Amino acid sequence: MWHGLPPNRSALTTVNAHCVQNLPTTPTSGCNLNASDNLYALTANYLYHVDRKRYGYYATAGGGWYYRYGQLKNVTVAPGTVCEPVWNWWGYACVNGLVSTNNTLASKGVSSGGVNAGIGFTMRLTEQGVKFYIEARYHYSPQGGRVSTQIIPVTLGIRW
Repeated sequence: MWHGLPPNRSALTTVNAHCVQNLPTTPTSGCNLNASDNLYALTANYLYHVDRKRYGYYATAGGGWYYRYGQLKNVTVAPGTVCEPVWNWWGYACVNGLVSTNNTLASKGVSSGGVNAGIGFTMRLTEQGVKFYIEARYHYSPQGGRVSTQIIPVTLGIRW
């Protein structure tokens, strides 16, 4: 499984608070936040299903390995920005209590085990067993305890 999890602006509030908006616009100054976050998972699941003539339903649950990788790109840190834990999480270096201003891309990857469970509904489309399905599944991975990953993707598809 792959899911792109782009952070919204409120998720970057702490970082944005330290970004000075009125610096001169030179290649080494200014504010240009660009963040991305991706989740990759490999899971094994048990599926219990009940099929009727036209409609069916199922429940699924299992576990697997989750890897979350985030990047904070093109960020120029204002000189004199005090180093806080959020900067360390994104991989910035602290020098004498201040965030380094070397414009290096910040990134972090964390992997851990996790669990998932969900329900789905099916509708038979053909006599040969082709079905349309819709499913919602909850995924949880502690990701080292500080920042857990929790998502509920809704999937639509065709199965046979």
